[in-house]
Amino acid sequence: MENSKSYFNFYDTISMKGDLMLIYAGNNENDMAYKILEELYPICKKYQFDNLKEYLIAILRKSYFNNNRIKELCNFYCSKYPDELRVLEQKNINTYYKVKALIFEN
Repeated sequence: MENSKSYFNFYDTISMKGDLMLIYAGNNENDMAYKILEELYPICKKYQFDNLKEYLIAILRKSYFNNNRIKELCNFYCSKYPDELRVLEQKNINTYYKVKALIFEN
C-alpha cells in the first residue's frame, strides 16, 4: 500500500508541473512551457505516463498554433521529438494532417 501511495504522490507532482506548463502556455510564455515539457517528457516516457505526455504535448502544440509559432512547431516535431509525429498520426489524424501541412509549408 505504501508503494502505491508514493507512486500516486509522484504522479501528482508530475501532473502539477503539467498544470504549471498549461499556465505558462496560456500566458504565451512558450519558452517556459517548453522547459517544463523537456523536464517532464523523459519522466513520462520512463514511467509510461502516456496520457499525461500527450496532454503536455497538446498544450504546447496549441500554444504554438495560437501564437503562430510555426517554426517552433516544426522544430519540435522534425528535430526534437519526431516519434511524437507518428504517435499523433495514430491518435489524432486531423491534427496530424494540420501539423504535416504546416511543416510542408515551412
